Amino acid sequence: MKKIMLLLFAIVVVTAQVFAQGAGNEKEEKDKSIGLSFGIDYYSKYIWRGIDFYDGDGYFYPSIYWDVFGSGLSFTVAGEISSSWVFNGFTKRPNRYYFEDWSLGWIYKKTRQFNGYAYANHGLDFGVEYSYTFENIITLGANFWYYWYYNSPYAREMAWTTIESLNTVRKWDTSYFSAGVNIGLDCVPWINPTIAVYYDNYYGYERSGDYYLQIGFSHEFVLVDDVLAITPSITAGYYWGRTYGYNNWYLASQGGLDFDLSDDVIWRDHTAPKRGVSDVVPSVTMSVTHGGFSFTSGFFYVIVPAKSWYKGGPIHKFYAQLGLSYSI
Repeated sequence: MKKIMLLLFAIVVVTAQVFAQGAGNEKEEKDKSIGLSFGIDYYSKYIWRGIDFYDGDGYFYPSIYWDVFGSGLSFTVAGEISSSWVFNGFTKRPNRYYFEDWSLGWIYKKTRQFNGYAYANHGLDFGVEYSYTFENIITLGANFWYYWYYNSPYAREMAWTTIESLNTVRKWDTSYFSAGVNIGLDCVPWINPTIAVYYDNYYGYERSGDYYLQIGFSHEFVLVDDVLAITPSITAGYYWGRTYGYNNWYLASQGGLDFDLSDDVIWRDHTAPKRGVSDVVPSVTMSVTHGGFSFTSGFFYVIVPAKSWYKGGPIHKFYAQLGLSYSI
């Protein structure tokens, strides 16, 4: 995978040099644009607010985006598809058998292998955003997104135990909507500070009230006008996750395991809400544009400071991104 990523990165750099020869016509093409673009991105991991959302799997992100004639209003429809399902989910289930251990002679049938948890959270995203810039001093924006995870209500992976000793489980719909506002201080040179606040409502969990505050700093270095740019940036987010606090009820028999529930005691195992600095993300991204086409790549280093978010898992995480889009 690393060799593939380095090879694609090299292709993007070489393409930038070729595109630079035709940069003179770029501004005229932009003037004719209606703001509609089609794209697909690949991320080597799905890290969402410090959470490994796809349990180690990468994902593809196809999208259609429309900036309504440069008005500041935009609409997006996008998909979230795990990479293991793309590479293995379409593969026909093989019928041939093979020996696992020649000494024992056990025969196994090959099956498709993909991340069931990630597949349960395949989604369609619908977003509307609006932003307005005042005299290159400040940019104000607002957005609303609906994330539809259509497999989650039926997936065994998306279930928790409701009563321990009775082995009863409850599945839930992980779909949610998010509303946010953001401010960009364009008047501050070089670091371009931004502040954004989001409210998330996970109605499938029958609880709501999550908030996410993110601050960011970035600076774009234009290496070739209208063609090649590199942008280092850093963001930090504080997440107050009430959704992740829940009660798990179970029955405990005082006289040991039996079928008489009359003397059983009901206990509650409570999981506290998650809160704290969920992610600090230094990153470097690169974009190459020409004739309506845009190639992007990025490398992201994710630090998860809050213990309630990493829970004994890795504090330091990495992922890469590659993308291609076309605008008309």
